[in-house]
Amino acid sequence: MKGRGLRHSIVSAVVLVEVMVCAMPTMALDGDTYEVTVTTSFGTNFVDCFRFDTSGNLVVDLLGQTLTFDRINLGSALFGWQATSRSNDPLAIAFSGRANGSLRGDGISEFGETFHLQGTIDASCVAGLALSGKDTPYAPAH
Repeated sequence: MKGRGLRHSIVSAVVLVEVMVCAMPTMALDGDTYEVTVTTSFGTNFVDCFRFDTSGNLVVDLLGQTLTFDRINLGSALFGWQATSRSNDPLAIAFSGRANGSLRGDGISEFGETFHLQGTIDASCVAGLALSGKDTPYAPAH
């Protein structure tokens, strides 16, 4: 009789853990792509794609760089995020914002140029055309 009660308790605990894991919300951003309108402090607007993967990488299409991202609040926030370029990237840039179906945020480059981001989730995002003659629309023309 004791063995059966113990077995029932173990099975109940396993089922409870499985239900809790399945009920946990999917973290916003994991694997999401957003079509983002970028407004710059140097007077340009363009559409870009922000592609968040599940490994902490953010690919920004027209920037041509893969950034490192994580959630704010030591990685625990569901919707707040931050991202930064990597040490050998051609342009030092950082972004932060909130995403949950829609994306809003801001950014700053090493030159002090700032960016406002506003977009919606769109897995089929295609970035707009980069400004001709420029390596990236994230830097002003010189």
